[in-house]
Amino acid sequence: MKWVILIGDNGFEINTLREIEFPKSKKVIDRDPQCFTVEYEHGYVCFERDDDIIQDYDEKELHNIPFATPHFIVMRYSMEQLMVNILKLDDFPKNILIDDDNVKCGILPIDIFIDKIKQ
Repeated sequence: MKWVILIGDNGFEINTLREIEFPKSKKVIDRDPQCFTVEYEHGYVCFERDDDIIQDYDEKELHNIPFATPHFIVMRYSMEQLMVNILKLDDFPKNILIDDDNVKCGILPIDIFIDKIKQ
């Protein structure tokens, strides 16, 4: 299982993501009020709000997050291309940061992250 962490401001909530149209998805499963999974024929993506994850960030990392009260949503996915395709959806939030836990990129704005992940 692979994941990235979506980081947004105070208005970034799990329901923001629930409102997105996920083209070609087979079904959306609500796990609980803070978690849901989108299933595709050959994969899945799961979104789960996790504000406790802030404890995993050191002072330097927190300094790079420009939100006074950041909200964290973990995006687990089965295939990297599926993750990229979802991040590129027109109605996916654009004013967020993506943290890949330094696997490739670190903490970046979504548009820069998408460009780097394709390289």
